[in-house]
Amino acid sequence: MFIKVADENSIVSFIEGYEFGQNLECDFTEQLKKHLINNFKITYSNDGWPGQITRYSKKKSISWVTTFRQFGLEILTSDENGGLTEEMQELIKMRIQNLIKNIGCENPWFKEEWANECIALFAIKSTWFKNLWNKWEYAALKSILRVIKQGQAFEGLFFKPTKALLDLKTKFTGD
Repeated sequence: MFIKVADENSIVSFIEGYEFGQNLECDFTEQLKKHLINNFKITYSNDGWPGQITRYSKKKSISWVTTFRQFGLEILTSDENGGLTEEMQELIKMRIQNLIKNIGCENPWFKEEWANECIALFAIKSTWFKNLWNKWEYAALKSILRVIKQGQAFEGLFFKPTKALLDLKTKFTGD
């Protein structure tokens, strides 16, 4: 299924449709609900799991889609779900390397969407994520995420990367 615009409504529709199509054997939303309750103390209410994500995203001042992607990755990589295969880990690593490579490129995509994808994919606290990188790459990724979250990644109206972000790219790539 192709979803042109990834927003709250299209994601909720896709996930619920997928679970229904699997005869409710897929319990992703149940795992998501419990994950938010147990690990983040986000109560479940009549607005369901989408409401839990809304409350968390507002609390952290990040988009609903970014929050969903972040928690979705946590669910998919959990021991309960068998973690990530080597192929999945390699795909995530390649995507992150491409994100870093695009720092400083004249690309219209390099703006908030770039930062949101970094926030969603940089699972800094996870052992599997740390094991993907050497110690210098991992340190650079931690610093890049911190710069993004502190709002110090871009300057100006056109999302020009700051010197700090460009320096971290160099630290990561070794160039």
